[in-house]
Amino acid sequence: MSDQCGFSNDGTESTGPHKSNYGDDHMKKKREDVAHGGMVSKLESPAIQGNCGIRQVQVVSAREVYNEIVSQVKDKWYLDWLKQHKEMFLTPGVEEGKFIAESFKVPHFQQIVGEQQRLLGQYVADPFVVACASVCNGTVVTEEAVKENAAKIPNVCQYFGVNFTNVQGFLEQKGWKF
Repeated sequence: MSDQCGFSNDGTESTGPHKSNYGDDHMKKKREDVAHGGMVSKLESPAIQGNCGIRQVQVVSAREVYNEIVSQVKDKWYLDWLKQHKEMFLTPGVEEGKFIAESFKVPHFQQIVGEQQRLLGQYVADPFVVACASVCNGTVVTEEAVKENAAKIPNVCQYFGVNFTNVQGFLEQKGWKF
C-alpha cells in the first residue's frame, strides 16, 4: 500500500508521520568514516510511484529548494548538476500547502520565513522541505539542530512528528561510506 506520494514501506510501519528515533544527541554525533554534505530522504523504501512518477529514488526534495539554490548559486558546475537532477525536486501539492498553513498557525514557526526574505521576495524552502517529508512520509536531512523556541527545521519536524536526521545519520542509515 502506498501513501500520498506513492512511498511504500511494505506494511512494516505506519505511513503517517512519526518522530525521529535518533533525537537531539544523534544530531551532534560525528564519525570520521562517513562523509558530510546537506534534503528529504525516503529512508524506508527507495520506490516512488503514483503521482510522483515511477523511478528508483532515495533522495527527493521540494521544488522550492531548487529555486532557492538556483537564485543564490552562480557556479556553473553546480547549476548544471541541478538542471540534470531537476526531477528529484517535487512540485508541492495541496497537502503540502495544508501542512504549511497548519505549521504557520504556530506563531513562532512563522519566523522560519525571515522578514528580509519576505521583503525581498526571496525563495524560502524550509517550510516546503518539512511539508514534503510529512506528506511523503520521508525523513528531513538537515544540519540544523533543535533549538528551544526557535523556528528551525528540526523544531517544526519535532512538533509535527516528522522524522529528521543530519547528513551523518542519513549516511549511516543508508550504509553509505565515502
